[in-house]
Amino acid sequence: MENNILTEIFVDDGDRRDFFFISIPINERECISFDWALKGQRIISQRLKEEVSVPEGSPTGEWDTIVIRDGKYIRTEHVKWYDQGKEDWADGEVWETTQEWPLDKITAQNLLKYSLIVRDHCKELKDYSKDMKDFTDLLKKLVQKVVNHEK
Repeated sequence: MENNILTEIFVDDGDRRDFFFISIPINERECISFDWALKGQRIISQRLKEEVSVPEGSPTGEWDTIVIRDGKYIRTEHVKWYDQGKEDWADGEVWETTQEWPLDKITAQNLLKYSLIVRDHCKELKDYSKDMKDFTDLLKKLVQKVVNHEK
């Protein structure tokens, strides 16, 4: 991870309260994501495979993604996602899953708790500064573990 710092954290928002998808860019073409959604509880390493035009037809799903940095709300981005198995097409980019690991239940529960705080209070995160510090510290630890495992 460049400079050992999380620059931005992407937290997917949606209607369901029992899931999360959190992505951490580690450089321009790679990210580590934490997923408790359609494909179970897992950590995935993804790389940007290519940029493409958005496929025709309806997306598999669409939602907003909340972007935070240093525990503060930065922006919201709308995402249209097309599930292609090991490849995910999102807004004209093809992201390929290169590795996958199970996510333990305790870590998953903590990530769910923090992601719900972001989703519910994104514009008031200053009121949750301790939670955001704990969230960032947990993600730093997890991302570093994954990056070290991949070497």
